Amino acid sequence: MKNANWRDIVEFVGILAIVGSLIFVGLQMQQDRQLAVAQLFAETDDSVNNIAALTNEYQDVWLRGSRGDQLSPEDEASFQNLFMSARYAYASFFETQLRLNVLSTDWIAKKYAFQLYSNPGLRRIWDRRIEYDQDQSVAYGSAYSPTLFEAEVSRFLDNLDSTAAEPSKRGMHTIW
Repeated sequence: MKNANWRDIVEFVGILAIVGSLIFVGLQMQQDRQLAVAQLFAETDDSVNNIAALTNEYQDVWLRGSRGDQLSPEDEASFQNLFMSARYAYASFFETQLRLNVLSTDWIAKKYAFQLYSNPGLRRIWDRRIEYDQDQSVAYGSAYSPTLFEAEVSRFLDNLDSTAAEPSKRGMHTIW
């Protein structure tokens, strides 16, 4: 009888240890997620600051390019690089938000789409990049497959185009 009681006590303590360790693992996972979210926002801030510094350095090129003005070949290359830096920052933020499931990604795609819609030069580079990616897929004998970010932005752009919404006239010169 004493042996059975002792065994029951040991089993109960073992069960408590397992439950305790599962609670600890759950708390650790929650803490790791919170840390990942904090890092996401810190990295996003860094990306925005870096892009802002680049566009400030090439302010004239960025403003003329965004409006859709004619650029020299050198300025066009700089503008395309600035655009791609901003595009990759947005796409990265979109993908990270999607993976962490912290916020809806719709607002990211909508904001980016509206900026493209409101700035003809940005839209021109966006469309050119999509066409380039499609051409590259054909050259390699594969079907073009846009990223989820590209698909969402394109969907919102198509919606803006079909509703003939008025582009913003408020003069936002940045896409972040």
